[in-house]
Amino acid sequence: MHADDRSAHDGPAPEDRPREAPANETPPPGGPAPGTPDLEIGVEFYDRAVVLDLRGELTEPTHEAAAAVVRSFWSARFDALVLDLHGLDHLDQHGTMILLRIRWYARNTGALLVLVGLHGRPADRLTCYGLTRHFLLAPDRDAALALLD
Repeated sequence: MHADDRSAHDGPAPEDRPREAPANETPPPGGPAPGTPDLEIGVEFYDRAVVLDLRGELTEPTHEAAAAVVRSFWSARFDALVLDLHGLDHLDQHGTMILLRIRWYARNTGALLVLVGLHGRPADRLTCYGLTRHFLLAPDRDAALALLD
């Protein structure tokens, strides 16, 4: 069934619903990254995508923890990585470099990288550096996951 064929009451298609990580996958920790109380990272696994919910600050003290979370599941097979930035309050040059490293890796592995909810100071930072044009942007998770259809 195609997404357009479902009624609004059917809810998301099975492939669009979050799934539990298989027993052989260790999901990255949610909540504050170790030693980085200024950054919380939530992770949701979908059939074809992984969604990272970044809340707080992606800055010099937190950027390596964020990179470690991404590396912890990157070997899993998925078509897209969605970074939900609705809760991201601050982004400095170190956080920007992590986003660029993730973008580079996604391109080289054929995975789609989508930034969701880019706003405020983080949007200003990427715009100031002229980088927003290098990222695929979506207003919300549903729109990002729809890009996989």
